[in-house]
Amino acid sequence: MSEPSQEQRIAEAVARLTGTLELVENTDAVELVAGFIDAGGAVRFSQLLEARPAVSGAQKTEGLVALETRVLGRLAEIEARLDDGFTHAFRPRYRLTTAARAWSTLGQFGLLAGGPRIDAAAFKKACRSLWAPYNEFLETHLKRLRFALRDLRVEVGRALSLAGPTAAELGALDHAFMVAAQGVIDDLYRRITPGMEALFAARLRAILKDTDPLDSDAFSAGFGEGGWLGEILLDARALYHALLGREGRRLCDLVKSASALDSSAGVR
Repeated sequence: MSEPSQEQRIAEAVARLTGTLELVENTDAVELVAGFIDAGGAVRFSQLLEARPAVSGAQKTEGLVALETRVLGRLAEIEARLDDGFTHAFRPRYRLTTAARAWSTLGQFGLLAGGPRIDAAAFKKACRSLWAPYNEFLETHLKRLRFALRDLRVEVGRALSLAGPTAAELGALDHAFMVAAQGVIDDLYRRITPGMEALFAARLRAILKDTDPLDSDAFSAGFGEGGWLGEILLDARALYHALLGREGRRLCDLVKSASALDSSAGVR
């Protein structure tokens, strides 16, 4: 059986994390904008549009070609750093919970008896303890991804503001949309790692309930890079790639649109 493609893994990860994040390619621009802006965001969007200054000056389309190349290069760097982190996730430097430590912790909470009856309070405490290092790992890489994309967007916006009136106008509209949609976007990002934790808890609970008697070797095989725990990390990696790909496409499309608009403006 062949390994799933990146696209397949992304689709499967999102399917398993239903309710965590919706990645919907919507061709209706008005509906897309409306879906990302809440009531408060709509007010901010309107205010920013009214307050944006008029921009004049010559077109500088040639600079936008270089900007697109620079954006693609930066996106590749961000992707490489993201892949490096997940590739080495189970190395000692990240200090993720090992199978041996997990087995010991579950024993301390009296959760290794097997069978359908599990002490809910004990399981919750043990699960939180085991998941904490993974949550920190995922949160750290998600923040790094967001900060890198934010910095790149600022760089693109600054370049568009200097590339001529049409490009500057498009950059201003994009900035207004991002400010207006920030609340909704932040909420989507906040739901990612809790969704991963819920998946971890569900898998761990199923193992404790359905395996009788529990075997440390079998548990160790699952609680690692090549087992069900590794699959959760692969889901997270695929989801982060989807976020990077979506934002990367938006940035590239923004630059391409500015270039096309400035070219058409220059011949009118």
